[in-house]
Amino acid sequence: MNERLQGSLPSVTLFLLAVASGVAWRAELQLRSGWASLAWLEFFHWAVPVSVAAFIAWAACFAVVRRRLLFVAALIGFAGLGHTAAEVALRLFFIAGPSAGFAIASLGGGDFGAGVSRFEMLRWAAIVVWPLIPLSFCLLCHLFGAHITLSAVLSSAALFTISWPLAVFVRGFFEHHGSPDLIHALKSGFVIPFLVVSLGLPLLHLPSAVFHASPRTNVA
Repeated sequence: MNERLQGSLPSVTLFLLAVASGVAWRAELQLRSGWASLAWLEFFHWAVPVSVAAFIAWAACFAVVRRRLLFVAALIGFAGLGHTAAEVALRLFFIAGPSAGFAIASLGGGDFGAGVSRFEMLRWAAIVVWPLIPLSFCLLCHLFGAHITLSAVLSSAALFTISWPLAVFVRGFFEHHGSPDLIHALKSGFVIPFLVVSLGLPLLHLPSAVFHASPRTNVA
């Protein structure tokens, strides 16, 4: 395999994985609920664990780390925690209508003003939590010996955060189902490729990991 192909393999496979993850999400949504239905908000999306497993396999192949099997186990644990954090953050950010009213009433304990204040605090907390997901992933990779620069960490967190408005913008060139907003960026699956690429971005500066890793880095 020539050096050019070796060098581009991580980037190409990450891009393909990102696109495939978005397509898988959209295909599952279309097949199980259809675009017009709101049922997609309630059922478990199997495309998520499948895409996460594929990303873990990608990271295990291209990250130069110590104790690779333990690294994979740590990524699986991180994926579980990350999924929970993301689900809570998204629900807090997107909650509206009667559900938001019930949440405000519960948080306020009868005091509507206090409930609104606490609800807004939680929504801001959800926004703050979101970039912590890529930052935590970078820290985990660093703890296992991956060389990740500060610029790569910041770029990953920034892209992970702006993936939402970026997806809204890109989606406008391809389809016009629903409003051009953040919730439809998720529903359509357009935000997912940006999220996947942003997570893998810090590892792309080590393109030859799987081909030229030293014996130490392959120790399980």
